[in-house]
Order: sequence, then structure tokens, then C-alpha cells
Amino acid sequence: MEYSLLLLFSIFLYLIPCLFLVFNKSTKTKIVNLALITGLITHASLIYLTTVSNGINLNFSNSLLIVSWVTVFFYYLINKKIQSNGLENLTLIPTLLIILSHPLLKNDQSFVIQMSINSIVHIFIAILSYSLLTVGAIFSIFILLFQNNLTKKYQDEKDFNGNFSLLSMEDILFKIYWFGFILLSITLFSGILFTNEIFGSSIVWNHKTIFSFMAWITYGTMLLGRMNYGWRGKKAIVISLIAFIFLLLSYFGTKFVLEILLSNNLS
Repeated sequence: MEYSLLLLFSIFLYLIPCLFLVFNKSTKTKIVNLALITGLITHASLIYLTTVSNGINLNFSNSLLIVSWVTVFFYYLINKKIQSNGLENLTLIPTLLIILSHPLLKNDQSFVIQMSINSIVHIFIAILSYSLLTVGAIFSIFILLFQNNLTKKYQDEKDFNGNFSLLSMEDILFKIYWFGFILLSITLFSGILFTNEIFGSSIVWNHKTIFSFMAWITYGTMLLGRMNYGWRGKKAIVISLIAFIFLLLSYFGTKFVLEILLSNNLS
């Protein structure tokens, strides 16, 4: 019952700013801000209920819930600073779909992780790094669409636009990428150093590990190119999105195959 109520309240509260978009109203009103703040609280309560209340459960659906919460939180922060149209389509609508699909994808089987200081820090940093790099990918897509709208002969106010310049938005974007990359680096190398303590086995060079390092190398290349050669615009953004695809394949791709596809086939 508690799960259903939190699910319904989260959906309802996130629908409010989406409805404002449908009727071409501003998404910076007090009603929208209150709905977003309250939605973040109910969304966080839903995460607590499904993820940690009965043992640690970081399955595919719960991981999506956590990442979607961080994207909405950063959307709220960005929306307070930037007057943007269209960013809601890339954050709130996917979040609504994730919450709606959670009852269909959730797995109630919990698993206990050895809760040493090292394992707690590793898990927290990993989730934060994946979430930040997801925010970066979403904001990258927004900037590409914003840039495309600028090149149109007739700009549509309903399309992707904002009151910040491209250079200012790219500056925000790469700050997110640098922070996410640093956290991803800590995640990967702490995983190597403490793999026996955290996972109870030595590191395995499977497709998950390989895709993770491919993502790390690609992000690093993009950031070094930005720092040394001034890479910006579409070139840097496309490289960052390729890196994000590797990251998706390493973490969520693995979880989806093991927990959804293979589980359904076995059942």
C-alpha cells in the first residue's frame, strides 16, 4: 500500500510541470517548483522503500529510480538558473516512464552487501558518478537540439531554447563532466583496489569491466581534448555521448540482460 501511494504521488507531482508544458505555461512558477520539490521527496521515499528498507537491493529498476531522481534534482537546480524550454522533455518525461515501469520491472529479491566503510563509499561514489554522467548526457542532447534550433531560419519558441548562450551552457556541461569523470575514476580504481573486500572475488575482465574502461578512456579523451585543444560544440558532445553509450552498456546493459531478459527466459 505504501509503495503504491508513493508511486502514484510521484507520478502525479511530476505530471504537473509536464502539463504546464502542454498548455505552454512557464515552468518556473511557484506551483511547479513546489510540485518538483515535493515530487523529489516522494521519489526519494520510494527509493528508500524499494532499495534499502529491507536489505540492499540495487537491481535494474531500483538503479534507474536512483539515477532518474538525480536527473530531476539537477534539472530543478539548472531550471532555477537557466530559463530553458525543452529540457523538461529530456528529464521529467523519461523519469515518469521509469516510475511507471517500476512495478513491471522490480525484483523484490534483496541481497546483502558487506557494509564496510570501503564498500559503502564505493557504492555511493559509483551511483553518483553514473547519475552525474547521465545528467551530462541529457544536457548534451539539450545543447545539440538548442544549437540546431538556432540554425533554423524560423525559430520556434516551443522548441529547445534558453536564455543562456551556448558557451555558458557548455561551461556548465563540462563542469558536470569533470566532476562525473573524477567520480568514475575513483569508482573504477577503488573497485580494483578493494574488489576482494567489496565483491568477495578478484577483478574479472568481462564485458562489464571492459565497457566501463572504454567509457572512462573516451570521457578522458574528450576532456583532455577540451583542455588542450579547445574541443567544443558538436565534436566534444558527440564524443561524450559515445562514452555514455559505453557506460550504459557496462552497467545498465548488463543488469538489463541478467535481470530482465535472462530472468524472463528462465522463468
